[in-house]
Amino acid sequence: MAEYHVGIEYDGIYYHSGLQAALREQQKQEKLDRNGIWLIRVKEAYDLPELTFSEDILYIKPGASHDVLSRTICTLVSLINQHVGASLQIDVDVARDRSKIYDQYVAREK
Repeated sequence: MAEYHVGIEYDGIYYHSGLQAALREQQKQEKLDRNGIWLIRVKEAYDLPELTFSEDILYIKPGASHDVLSRTICTLVSLINQHVGASLQIDVDVARDRSKIYDQYVAREK
């Protein structure tokens, strides 16, 4: 979404919890702000209703169903459209598109 100066980050509950994660997020946010990039975070959270949006964060329950993931993507596109005045449209169905999605994964060795 470079032409819109928008970034999207998926924050898994295990990797993105704790003090070090909070410091990383703060440093990243400062750099993004300096460069005029709006970051929407999709964060896993157990204690909030599905698809709760607050302060540039869209909360989703860990292990969400394909339907919830599809709605999350549609919500992201809607938020971007509102924020930048665009009219992006998508046709997404995570269950239907599963094999195409898996084909996009990048595998790397550790």
